[in-house]
Order: sequence, then C-alpha cells, then structure tokens
Amino acid sequence: MKITPRRCLRNGVIILIIFGLLSCFKVLWRPKVTTVIRKPPSRLQWVQGQPTRKPATQIDYPTHTTEINDSSTSLLDKSRILILVYTKFWNEERWVGELRGECFLDYETQCPLEKFEVTYDKKRFAESDLVIFHAAAVNMPSLKHLRSLSKNRTSSQRWVYQSMESPMSTPDPEPLNGLFNLTWTYRGDADFSAAYAAYVPLSPEEKLNKMASFTTDFSQGKSELVAWLVSNCQSQLRMSFVRELKKYIKVDVFGSCSRLFGNPRICSKSYEKHCLKRYKFYLSFENVMCKDYITEKY
Repeated sequence: MKITPRRCLRNGVIILIIFGLLSCFKVLWRPKVTTVIRKPPSRLQWVQGQPTRKPATQIDYPTHTTEINDSSTSLLDKSRILILVYTKFWNEERWVGELRGECFLDYETQCPLEKFEVTYDKKRFAESDLVIFHAAAVNMPSLKHLRSLSKNRTSSQRWVYQSMESPMSTPDPEPLNGLFNLTWTYRGDADFSAAYAAYVPLSPEEKLNKMASFTTDFSQGKSELVAWLVSNCQSQLRMSFVRELKKYIKVDVFGSCSRLFGNPRICSKSYEKHCLKRYKFYLSFENVMCKDYITEKY
C-alpha cells in the first residue's frame, strides 16, 4: 500500500476522533465514588490490599480508601470552611482547635486558620462543610442515628472519622461503610494525619541546654535498676519480653499486672513519680504493634 500525505492526514483525524469519543464515554459513565472504611482483619496484616497471616500483636488497619466527588472540590474555593465537631473526644467537650499554639506550623502558608470556623452547635449541621465524629464507642452515634443524619446532609458535606487508638482498641468500622469520606488518625496515610508527636528543630538556646545536660549524672541518688508500670495484661509480646529480661537482671513490676510476675506491687497514678524516682531505668512499650502507632510512651 502506497503511503501518501493525504492518507496519513486522514488516519490521524480518525484516531483523534476515536480518542475523543472514548474520553467522553469515560466522563459520562464514570460511577459515583464513595469512601469505604473496611473492617480491620482479625489476626491479619494488610499488605498492598491483600491479607497475610501475622501474629495477633501485629494487627493493622487496611488502607482507608478515600476518593471524593468533584462537588467537594468547591470547598477549596470557599472563603471560609465551617467545621462541625459532632461528638465529644471521650469526655472532652471542646477538643478541636484548642491547641493551635502548639501546631508548630507557619499559619500563613501551611495552616491558614482564618479560613476555618469550628463549631460545636449541631443546629448548624446543614451548613457545615466538614463534620467530625470520634470513633470511640462511647462517642460515636448509633448506626441508626448516623443513617438518619446522612439523609439531611448536602452532596458536598464531608464526614470525618477520627481515632487516635489502634485497630485493636477501635470498634469495628465495617458497618460505617458508605457514610464517611475522610479519616483523621495517627497514620501517615490518613487524609488528616496527626501523629502523637513530631521532631522539631531546637532553638540555639535549647541546644545549649541539651549540651549542658550531657554532663548530668541522672543515676545519682537512685538505688534501684529497672521498673515497669503496667495495667493492661493482654499484650503478651511485652509480657514475654519482661519475663525473659527478668532472667538476667532485676525488674520490679508495678500495677495490676505485677501479680502475674509473682510479686504484686500497686502504685496509683497520683503516686507514680514517687514509686519510680528510685529507679535508673523505666520500661515503656506500646500495647500493640501497628503501622505508625507510636504514642507518648515513646
């Protein structure tokens, strides 16, 4: 077949028309996208969406799938975004935005707070752009209440699932499928990631103070070696570790779990510092091993 400029031009036009039709078809038939919060698999850890058998101490959340409808992008264009905090955080009434001074952010570029308004008034539900729910069983409304509430939400309103607990300590989220759009947790892959703490650069004065502390003998006046204060006896990994450690050095265990080590020692929370001030070292472990779960114990 002889190739001519006219034939090349005609074939090029045909290819462009087909590509355009396919693009239009993709846009017109794009399914409605919702967010799914899947159930944390029992005794499983998720790796790239597939469960693999792991010890019970390594239970992990699957990645939360968060895809937002095009209508939500209008939030970025609003001069002010209204955030409704619908539940308590355990017993705390006002718990969002109260520690802005400890944010360690450049408010002008990273955290433009003037763009947001936080309210706890449920009467403003219909006008709210984001609605935050704490995942704890004592705070999260019933499924019946949530479904009823969802009937009155606007198409652009986003619901936020908030939890700072590990999957082991969080109620099963599977019944909430189709209700929530965004996640706010300690995990780095959450939509709103809020780690328990962060590394920040030291000021020159702080560096000098740290250097001075290197010459301090913190063991002075302390007669005992190692202490551990523990009340959750379910985490067998750390219990086994301390049992093994006790074979080699003396470890004094305090709290309700101390009875399992043959020498009960009770130390109330208000008396903790007094109990521990005699010890050179203090053991601290997370109660579960989950991705990104690093709390104030660290």
